[in-house]
Amino acid sequence: MERANGSEPGDNIQLHQGSLAVHAAPKIREIVNLSSVTGNIVSDPGSTANSAAKAAVSGLTKALALEVAESGITVNAVCPGWIDTGRQINKIAGLASPMRRAGRPEEVASLILFLSSDEASYITGKNLVVDGANNLQEYKGNTSDRL
Repeated sequence: MERANGSEPGDNIQLHQGSLAVHAAPKIREIVNLSSVTGNIVSDPGSTANSAAKAAVSGLTKALALEVAESGITVNAVCPGWIDTGRQINKIAGLASPMRRAGRPEEVASLILFLSSDEASYITGKNLVVDGANNLQEYKGNTSDRL
């Protein structure tokens, strides 16, 4: 699959004292970070380290978006919720979401591709959630009747 911006996965991007040094400068037009709803919006007992790391990715996304906006580079993060990666817990937890299913990996990939396209060239500094509205509901309910 060809990348929308023409850059390669190995292009060298480094952070130095809070600023971005892009060594593949003319080729990079967008950066899409992969974060999570965990840490940004919700959390679970026992997931302190993961929550802190994902929240840091979201903070980095916002700060970096401001630093490189004038250069025409967009920076966004995709924050998946329960995605069916083959783990039973994801499938079961997805049943408690308003859509009554876990998300599909291709649904997350589609958002990443969109954010990497020219059509998203004015979207920057955002953490976009892909969770079937799960984070919007307060009561998650019992999933045993939906198995």
